[in-house]
Amino acid sequence: MVVIGLVTLACRQDMHDQPRYKPLARSEFFGDERSARPRVPGTVARGHLPGDPALETGKVGTGFVAAVP
Repeated sequence: MVVIGLVTLACRQDMHDQPRYKPLARSEFFGDERSARPRVPGTVARGHLPGDPALETGKVGTGFVAAVP
């Protein structure tokens, strides 16, 4: 029983040990030799939403909005 426990502990692979690519590094996985796909046109990054602050935060100034915009 102890041997099985030692074997299973020795064979584990953590996330920091897994195989991975650096962003936009060269790779043979895709035909264009990129390791990642280019961004889709029109994609908005997180934290950079241009728009209505009342819709995004639910507040106008320091108070809450009266109705959902």
